[in-house]
Amino acid sequence: MGSGKRERVGGLVLCILICLLGQISLALPALADDNAPWHRGAFQASPEELRKAADRPLPKALGDQGAPVVVLWRDESLRFDATGKAQRYRHWIYRLDDAAALEAWGQSEVPWSPWFESLPRLRARVITAAGTEHWLEEGAVEHQTVVSRSSAIPPAEQRILRLRLPEVGVGSLVEEELWIDEHRAPSLAARHGRLALTLPVPLVEGRLRLLTPQGSQWHFKESLLGGLKAQQRSTAEWQERFYEYGPFAAAVLPEPGLLPQDPRFPTVAYGNGESWGEVAQAAAAVLSPWLAEAEGLVGSAPRRLDSDVGRIGELLTDLHRRLEVEEGPLALAVSSPRAPRKILATGTASGLEAALVLVAWLRTESIPAYVALVAGGPRQDIDLELPGEQLFDRPLVYVPAAEPVWIDVSDPWTRAGKIDAHLTGRRALVLAPETQQLLRLPWTQAEDNHTVTTVEVHLADEGPARIVETNGLTGFAARAQRRLLDGLDAEQRRQAYLSYAHSAYHAPHLGTVQDTAPDDLVVPYRLRLEILGAERAFTVGDEAAVALEPRDLVTSLPAELLVTPRGSRRGDYFFARPQLVEWHYLIHLPDGMVPRQLPADMDQAVGSGRLSRRVRHQEGVVDLRLSFHSGAIFLSARQFEAYRQAVREILLQEAMVLWFDRPAVGD
Repeated sequence: MGSGKRERVGGLVLCILICLLGQISLALPALADDNAPWHRGAFQASPEELRKAADRPLPKALGDQGAPVVVLWRDESLRFDATGKAQRYRHWIYRLDDAAALEAWGQSEVPWSPWFESLPRLRARVITAAGTEHWLEEGAVEHQTVVSRSSAIPPAEQRILRLRLPEVGVGSLVEEELWIDEHRAPSLAARHGRLALTLPVPLVEGRLRLLTPQGSQWHFKESLLGGLKAQQRSTAEWQERFYEYGPFAAAVLPEPGLLPQDPRFPTVAYGNGESWGEVAQAAAAVLSPWLAEAEGLVGSAPRRLDSDVGRIGELLTDLHRRLEVEEGPLALAVSSPRAPRKILATGTASGLEAALVLVAWLRTESIPAYVALVAGGPRQDIDLELPGEQLFDRPLVYVPAAEPVWIDVSDPWTRAGKIDAHLTGRRALVLAPETQQLLRLPWTQAEDNHTVTTVEVHLADEGPARIVETNGLTGFAARAQRRLLDGLDAEQRRQAYLSYAHSAYHAPHLGTVQDTAPDDLVVPYRLRLEILGAERAFTVGDEAAVALEPRDLVTSLPAELLVTPRGSRRGDYFFARPQLVEWHYLIHLPDGMVPRQLPADMDQAVGSGRLSRRVRHQEGVVDLRLSFHSGAIFLSARQFEAYRQAVREILLQEAMVLWFDRPAVGD
């Protein structure tokens, strides 16, 4: 698979590779169509046989027949030994039907990690549209180390084994066989994985085999398989669980807004853990010597705040100023963090190492803290029934309290106690001896993502206005602002603010600017801009006008609520980023001017949310307050559609213009 193909496959490619398993000596179960040439095994069919089979009409169940690639056969196996190590095997055959697919599918790439895997073994041949056969040459295999940001963290190192496939063109058939052997188990106490059966391209036929030693206790969970049932067989040494499936149309991205625990694709999950307590205790036992070695390790940030929460913010800011945190799928290698002082000396850390450093600092200051693991991102959350640490990909720091504090050390823009949308409501494993169950991270509420913008408009006696805009941001809005400005010096930030003033207020100049340093995680983010020559508020003679955009209250809603859909929503909706947005306008009128007509107070339902307006005029100042509360975080499909329609109506509204006059004498 080339880099383009990996982008097309996205997160599925890792699921595919993880389920590719070791060479199995057991007799294969009988398949529905014994005449298919690939059922005889890899490279057993002649080019003529494969071409004939590949040229058969595709099943109607595959839907659109214009796909650039069709996978004809996908055979994957995973065999575990008694120590938990796995052998992975894959045999697949696919046909390239469009020149657009050649770059992505005309070569193959296999991610692997030397930390726990041996060098993958690969075989491949290409059968051209004319029927000629070309085999992968020995020298066509390349090694390449992929470095996210630092190669100094061995468990985070991931390599690419690349195959340059020979003579690939439109109409070619590609047959590949892959073996990957583990030389150590990538988990401490239990294996836990999840395998996707669908692909982002049509699949005619597939088989998945899971082999476990006789006498071992393995558990399985199937999701979205419809009527597909596992078949089983046993030998004196092995228990085999296998699935024959297909045809499957190309997988489409799931609807946005699924609950964390909702399955995204047809999957088979597996695990051999006895309990979450066992997994947590095994990890805690491994990390305990590291924390003992780090005893007395202190942060360099001076104490400015007396509260524990304030001190956590100071130390978190110090951590990110001293360490560049490496992110990557293997950066959670619990069994091999580097020595504490080496981490600080190099200035780089895996996510887990950064979490350990912060835990050590907090404990030194008598603040109890533990490392915790969570599965973030858009993927399905951890299966509660299958204990294991392999699917966790994000380290957190957990500070127990009446209101626990969760800290995402891999995110340099989020304050302690705040979590981004990809973590809300997910289950976390606290690595502590007393842990027995997973803990749920809090569901984010609208008040956690609160934006307050105060706009003081000083109308001139003639010409454009002077505006002072003050923003207070919490939650995802603050994170987005910090991330946008991260790495910019004061002058570069000023230029960014000037660009904003020009687009939002048609203003050519800025006055004073006061902002929170983007990497200061101690205090909430604040920004104050003095905007000069703002033409969105203008005075001409005895008349003045101020233009407002009420639709700005809803433009930070998730994209699925803002765009016109292709069809109606099918499933329930989870609002991962609820929000409370407030705009407070204070319009200072020139002497003698009064409002021509002010809008009435208003409360309007927007789905389960609410849009409100309050207006007052007193002593030459118009006080107008707009607010939007996004409402419930769980919606039915019907409620979601009503919500989207209500938002659309707001987006179509024209700007609100407030007019002011200076009455003539005698009026």
